[in-house]
Amino acid sequence: MRIWAMLFGHCLRCTALSGCYFAKYNMPGDINNTYGLLHSHCHCYIENVSNSTLIYNVNTVCPIEKFTEYIFADKYADNGKRDLFEMLGFNIEDSYELKNEFEKQAKEKYMHGNYVLKNLDIYGQNINIPILIHKNGRSIEFISGWKVYPEGLLNCNTPMGDK
Repeated sequence: MRIWAMLFGHCLRCTALSGCYFAKYNMPGDINNTYGLLHSHCHCYIENVSNSTLIYNVNTVCPIEKFTEYIFADKYADNGKRDLFEMLGFNIEDSYELKNEFEKQAKEKYMHGNYVLKNLDIYGQNINIPILIHKNGRSIEFISGWKVYPEGLLNCNTPMGDK
């Protein structure tokens, strides 16, 4: 059984994490730090959360516009991201399918702790989640960027990060 935690606190960075879920082995800060989770004099605490709570609460949202107005948009055609999707046979008409696949894989991988912590700021914790896409006998893994919000909400910042 995986152990998950919600963090609570009251400085700006800690408040942004209040009520967020993280795998205990892959969470912001250093749980072995004698001064607290994120910084000295931190008042945060960890509360265990059941797997059933996660299954019920975790919700991933990848706005359709991340594909229709970014990946497949003419104004961003020179960044090379559309070329990769088109190489697999995707086009703007596949945006809804891609949105659903990104949300499905992100939820599954997040719930298994398969994410990489990125920067933490006053707006919250950013994470990267690998997304594997298959089409026409070809596949490619994208590193997608997400923001973790309280009560299990993950919002896609970008379906395909630069790094």
